[in-house]
Amino acid sequence: MARLKPPVLVTANALEGGEVVYLTDQDEWGPLMHQGRVFNDLTVAHQALIDHGEEHRVVGPYLISIEVAGGKVRGHDYRENFRSRGPTNYWHGKQAENDDASL
Repeated sequence: MARLKPPVLVTANALEGGEVVYLTDQDEWGPLMHQGRVFNDLTVAHQALIDHGEEHRVVGPYLISIEVAGGKVRGHDYRENFRSRGPTNYWHGKQAENDDASL
């Protein structure tokens, strides 16, 4: 795996329902990537991952590199952009609310 470079987010899957979630500034888990707390210090981000990784609300938390441009937050790679759009088996939730096909 490539070495992470800031900025980063903490992401996981919600234990109930499997939704992709992001750790927010309020130390809660939110379903939208742009709600995620942007970390510019990897040490602080790693500590947040440790602090919230044992919660019984999420599984598989990890750090992802992101890009912030023009007020938009995007995953640094295709996989994270794909995950951020939600399940692919039918159009609903985040997919229905987001008409930006460039994600």
